[in-house]
Amino acid sequence: MEDRESIVNKLTAAGLSASIVIGGFILIQATNFRDASSDLVSGLGGANGDMVTKEVTGGAMIGDTIVSPRVSPLLSPSVYVSPHLLPSLNPMPAIDNTSTISVTPSPTPTIIVVTPTLSVSPSVTSTADSVPSSIQSSGRVVINEIAWMGTSAGKTGSDEWIELYNTENEDVNLSGWILKSETDDSPHITLSGAIPAHGYYLLERTDDTVISDIKANYTGSFGPGGLKNDGEILILQDKAGNIVDSVNCSKGWFYGDNIAKSSMERRDSSVDGNNRSNWASNNHTIRNGLDVNGSPINGTPAHRNSAQI
Repeated sequence: MEDRESIVNKLTAAGLSASIVIGGFILIQATNFRDASSDLVSGLGGANGDMVTKEVTGGAMIGDTIVSPRVSPLLSPSVYVSPHLLPSLNPMPAIDNTSTISVTPSPTPTIIVVTPTLSVSPSVTSTADSVPSSIQSSGRVVINEIAWMGTSAGKTGSDEWIELYNTENEDVNLSGWILKSETDDSPHITLSGAIPAHGYYLLERTDDTVISDIKANYTGSFGPGGLKNDGEILILQDKAGNIVDSVNCSKGWFYGDNIAKSSMERRDSSVDGNNRSNWASNNHTIRNGLDVNGSPINGTPAHRNSAQI
């Protein structure tokens, strides 16, 4: 068997571009540079570029590729590259079919959807005009009795009084409510405090001696001249400006007596106050309260009306 140096020299002289010498045998890739026979390889009829194997003998065709069948895959070949290596030649690398390709899958991203929780700050309600939950801020409150003539003790008619009645089953807060004359805005009274359920709210002109034995809910001015003897249109409106009740006596008071000083009483709180037939004069039998001189009043302030049905 020829030594390695001798084989390499002969391959170079024959125009072969590369060789691999493995355990005393050679691997040659055919390049079609020559057609002449050579003593280096055995012609096995392999196609150009095919890989064939054979121990080096005589009579092989230059350009055939031979590889010894006795080459062990466990041997580590020594590779020799000729200085005449052509760029077009790409030596075939040995492939280890036993290799295992390990693929590490990319981690699947975890998508976390965060839904923000909307936090709403509770609104702050001013307690300046707050009303206890047991007291309503609106309701059916009526003008129930009008002493437009005053009392016998009031020589100039200054001892006038008006009574309101709450038809509701709950107390009603009257703060901010207004009782006024639609005729001349006299009186124009801003109310305060509460009126109890099915209770009364008493307003006295000037001071709290008009009805001496009953404490008034309001005392003060009824405006210049007070209530006119020839009639008024009285309006009761709530804090929002809604008209809660009205009594239209623009053509004269429905009832009441200026001589006997009898009050004008409402008969039915559920019936319209603008209806004349819903009013009457005190009957002088059912009365309540005393005037500033201690005399009985011909009326029923803070009490059930004598004419009430």
